[in-house]
Amino acid sequence: MNLKQLLFSCMVFIAYSCGNPADDNAAAPPADSATTPAADTAALAEPVEPQPEPASNKEPAEQKQPVKPATRPAVTKPDGAHSSRNTLDWHGAYRGVLPCADCEGIETILTLATNNTFTLSTLYKGKEGKAQVSAGTFNWNDAGSVITLKGGAFDGTQYQVGENRLTQLDKGGQKVSGSLADKYVLKKGISPRPVLAENATELSGTYWKLTELRGRPVQEGWVKEPHLIFNAATGRLTGHTGCNIVNAGFETSGMNRIKIGRAAVTRMACRVPEQEQAFLKALEEVTDYTINEGVLQFSRSRMAPAMKFVAVKK
Repeated sequence: MNLKQLLFSCMVFIAYSCGNPADDNAAAPPADSATTPAADTAALAEPVEPQPEPASNKEPAEQKQPVKPATRPAVTKPDGAHSSRNTLDWHGAYRGVLPCADCEGIETILTLATNNTFTLSTLYKGKEGKAQVSAGTFNWNDAGSVITLKGGAFDGTQYQVGENRLTQLDKGGQKVSGSLADKYVLKKGISPRPVLAENATELSGTYWKLTELRGRPVQEGWVKEPHLIFNAATGRLTGHTGCNIVNAGFETSGMNRIKIGRAAVTRMACRVPEQEQAFLKALEEVTDYTINEGVLQFSRSRMAPAMKFVAVKK
């Protein structure tokens, strides 16, 4: 091979090795051709950044709080330590004349016992008829200042308890106002004035202390001494059996005759109930009485005295 042929062969080889631009363009894949598997693998290998969640207009749900059991507001009770119920000597008999729309007044005797029982005697002055007696129980209000009667014709009647007095309240539980306000007050301890023993000649208006019962001396040591007080104006007697307060109607006639009605009695426990029962039974049985030098004797059909009393100054 000569030199020209060798040079030509070298040029052809170089041209072929460098490539033809037209051939390169023809061999190049189109721009929109499918991604090669290698490219796909590279794309899959790239980490994917998390995309933020789109904003929402909804407010976050409130967390449910545990449901607490409903509680009632604390109720403050009145302090009864210094109430009328705890500080006053409220038990006993209260008397007064209450206003009356069609009579001269209602003569009233309300007796309260420590076991929350009462007897109430009412007499309509200026009208025919005898005193009416009701008995029952009473309740205190939370403040210990007002009582409410339970039972009898005056069920629901309220009284404010004060020092030696009871004030009747209206239907709304309020004090009556106006010019008649003072007329609705019952006062304690107002009774006919007793007389001296040696001058006692009348049944009514004297404090009679029981000394003998069916011929036997009355025992000592009772809650209160047994006694009776008669009121001829009202036809009522009040007193004490030694255990309980007693209230009854009575009638007298000529020749010192007397008839005592069935007694209304409070219900306190009694240390010697036999004596109290004998006291009450004797009252119902007596038919005659005598008064001599301050001594009152009750008997049945003018037989031996069933009860003997002495007049005592109080």
